[in-house]
Amino acid sequence: MKNAGNNHDIPAPGKLEEYTCHYDSPLGSITMSSDGTALTGLRFDGQKHFAGTLASIHEGKPLPVFNVAKHWLDVYFSGKAPEFTPPLNMKGSSFRKAVWEILLTIPFGKTMTYGEIARILAQKEGLRRMSAQAVGGAVGHNSIALIIPCHRVVGANGDLTGYAGGIGRKWRLLAMEGIDMNAFFIPKKSTFREQHFRSSYANATSSAIIRTNPAANETTPTSECFPADISGISSSTTT
Repeated sequence: MKNAGNNHDIPAPGKLEEYTCHYDSPLGSITMSSDGTALTGLRFDGQKHFAGTLASIHEGKPLPVFNVAKHWLDVYFSGKAPEFTPPLNMKGSSFRKAVWEILLTIPFGKTMTYGEIARILAQKEGLRRMSAQAVGGAVGHNSIALIIPCHRVVGANGDLTGYAGGIGRKWRLLAMEGIDMNAFFIPKKSTFREQHFRSSYANATSSAIIRTNPAANETTPTSECFPADISGISSSTTT
């Protein structure tokens, strides 16, 4: 994988641990983090486990890798499947990384159950079975949302289960991808169901999420990063 920028873009030892960039999506503000070369995090602000995934020492800075991620998000929130993946540096145990690698194989507009992931992982590891609950823990601690699509993981009975970014966002993301939401339901214990499901989100569709510029017929999510320039950046994943 090529470096995303010159040496001065990479944190010096003992100083900054990560760089950050904010992106204004149709579903709320997103914070991205990078080690200077690859993306290390992408989270909706305030979501569960957010604070634990961001280095204690970080600084907002425009980096080429953020341009790649911004372009990916622009395409995604236009309702299309991006045909590239920004450079990723997944931080976690070997088990969690194995689960996240499987998540990367779930296509746009499709879902996979926790049990299916457990079976795939068990087969890869040569095991008779794998705990779906353990898989759920790894899915819930995914630090690079959307690009590693943990929102596409559902319960075997159609239960949307939890989502660190909020069950409302999960519903709307799946609807935006063109998935038939009649096959799924919101858990009764969910605060989202209690407060919102019977109102606006009950009829969530892609048109409620995708923002367009009528003049240019393009989406208009915004970012604090500089304009997209993805030349020289290779799409890859490091583990």
